Amino acid sequence: MALAGETVRPNSLEPVGDYVTSTDVAGAIIALLLAERLRYRHYNIGSGGTSTIGDIIGWAKERAPSLQVEVSPAETANVIQDLSLKDGMWGAYDIARIARDTGWQPRSARQSFHDYMDWIVENENQSEGK
Repeated sequence: MALAGETVRPNSLEPVGDYVTSTDVAGAIIALLLAERLRYRHYNIGSGGTSTIGDIIGWAKERAPSLQVEVSPAETANVIQDLSLKDGMWGAYDIARIARDTGWQPRSARQSFHDYMDWIVENENQSEGK
């Protein structure tokens, strides 16, 4: 939305989540598959921290400074989040097990988001040239 010049209308800036990209999830799965020894049956894969919708919008503004944001009621919002998620559904996922047993670490949520925005720009430019 930021790259398309659309106004972002979240119903709140406060809800949080533990956001991780598919590429980081894939890296975690590969790390688990290649590990010499796993000590647990279950491993959390996540960022290990929480970010608010406000954080994400702020990161978007770093790449698209003209981004317009209007906190709006749910009826007119184009980004709708559960307002009860002030600490995340389960908070930040504890990724200590996977880090300890495989050495895997996700990229920061901010860096992952910027990388995604860069990917969108690169791929839109490629498809426009065809």
